[in-house]
Formats: sequence, C-alpha cells, structure tokens
Amino acid sequence: MTMANGRHEPVAARPPKVGIVIRLLLYLSTTAWRDDMQLAKSVRSYLLDLKKAGWLVREASPRNFTIWRSEITYSGTSGIIVLPSTSVSLNGKERSAIAIDVLEAAGAVRSASEFALSIDDAYHFDNNFQSGMAKIQRALAYGWPIKADNAPWLSRSSFPACGRRKSHRK
Repeated sequence: MTMANGRHEPVAARPPKVGIVIRLLLYLSTTAWRDDMQLAKSVRSYLLDLKKAGWLVREASPRNFTIWRSEITYSGTSGIIVLPSTSVSLNGKERSAIAIDVLEAAGAVRSASEFALSIDDAYHFDNNFQSGMAKIQRALAYGWPIKADNAPWLSRSSFPACGRRKSHRK
C-alpha cells in the first residue's frame, strides 16, 4: 500500500485508529514506555519503529498489563502495545517473549514464533513466555511487585497492624 509520501510500508507499520475512550483509559491505567527495558535488539527496534509510526506503546503494572493483554487479544483492539512494567523482574528473554506475544495479539506481526526465530540469539520462546507470565501471575497474587526471584515473601498478616491506634485514655 502506498503512503502519502510515496513510500511503501507494511500494513503493521500503520496504526489503526484508536477511539477516544480507549485512549483515555489507556492513559489513565498505563505509563509511557521507557526504552530502558531489557529486550532483544530486534524486538526493541521493532517497537521503536512502531512507536515512530504512531502506535501507542505503553507499560503497565501487572494487574493493568493483564487487563490490557486480554483486551487486545480477545476484542481485536489493535494499534496498542502494552508491556509489563519494570517492577516485575523479568529477564531479557522473558520480557522479549512477552513483547512478541503482545505484538502478535495486536496484529503488528503475523506470527510470534516466526518473529521469535528471526531474533539473532534464538531462544526457547514458549518456555520464556510461560516463565515470564508465571512471574506476572505471582505479582498479581501477592499484590505487590516482584523485585527479585529469590526475594523472601512475607504474608500480609506478618506486617504490623495499620490503622487507628487505640488510645489508652479512659
């Protein structure tokens, strides 16, 4: 397809129109994507190209990432890429595998497995995707971000009681 400037670009490079309500919800529940994530070079450069072409590339907390991933996957919303925030300690391969899955769900790549094979240092896409999503699910279950894989977990009942202090006045 020909663009206004005469250049030929793939269909995925042109973002579909995103409605104002979805755009507002996106800005309220996500933050701007910072290019400081550990991603494979080809995934990072592809995301930067999409962002330059007008796609909305954002990052979100584990809860909001899960909600937006479901929205993008099951409702056909495209033109939006939502990645997990850096609060979940995913390694570069897990982060890249999740990003590739989101790219496929948004319609930016035809096949996640083909795109994963095109990465210079080929890795096990399915294993890294599963372990990355498991870390996000654990972050959801515990209610706070996972900072390290070996961090000790404290149940909520082990924290000192919060709230009003009882007065010893009579």
